[in-house]
Amino acid sequence: MTLRVCRDAHREPAIARPFLWASLKAFLSDGKAFCCRIPPMPGARAGDTQPDCRYKRGMTEALKRRLKQSQFASPTQEALLSVVVAANALNELMDRICEDYKITRAQYNVLRILRGAHPSGHPRSEVACRMLDRASDVTRLVDRLQARQLVRRHRGSEDQRQALTFITAKGIKLLDNMWPRIEAETSSILSRLSENDCRELSRLCSLIFDLESAEARESNPD
Repeated sequence: MTLRVCRDAHREPAIARPFLWASLKAFLSDGKAFCCRIPPMPGARAGDTQPDCRYKRGMTEALKRRLKQSQFASPTQEALLSVVVAANALNELMDRICEDYKITRAQYNVLRILRGAHPSGHPRSEVACRMLDRASDVTRLVDRLQARQLVRRHRGSEDQRQALTFITAKGIKLLDNMWPRIEAETSSILSRLSENDCRELSRLCSLIFDLESAEARESNPD
């Protein structure tokens, strides 16, 4: 049936072509590579680059084992999955460590940010913009940390409307206790990378999140 979509797409009414194109992309995302003639993408102009469904290069062994498939539709999609899977592996590692200390990864991130400002504090908005996970509810995170006496709040002397959050001695002690384990377990993974590998990985990742940041700045110029 998939081959019929490829062969007959040019005969379908124009209104149906977006659906056919979406179906074709869904088929490719299942990791099955095959050779066929892809109809032009809706709205495409002459000279535009079209996806090449002939990509048959095998995945890296680690990604192949993780996803239980041997091929993917394009090098771009393979790279995207590699980044996502690697990030998830590191996040899961941090989740396990944080769970042993009875905090969440997001709460650890708040404590790390506040320690960087110690002995000064940060307003909630500043903590929020520094968070690795921008979707985090900073108010709720701070409330829970304050309930455990890991942070404290104080109204700024210059602006009584703005509450500053500070890390406490108890919060610093928790980070000090966690750090040796975090350092040991992350180093055991990253030790597979040379210093040049690490620099290149950082450069490549920056190409992704710098683009996202640039788009955010354009949409919110103020």
